[in-house]
Amino acid sequence: MGLGQTGRPPVLVMVAGYSRVITARMLPSRQAADLVSGHWDLLSGWTAVNSPVLIPL
Repeated sequence: MGLGQTGRPPVLVMVAGYSRVITARMLPSRQAADLVSGHWDLLSGWTAVNSPVLIPL
């Protein structure tokens, strides 16, 4: 959204129930590539995630 523009962009939210960590990121669209990129960004921000989980397929 730019200056003076209004809208409701999609927000991707991930919650880790055990550690009670909540992360969120606004996405430019609901396209599959944006969703995967958003998941990757949120998961890579969690430093306690094992590295095999973060290896792209």
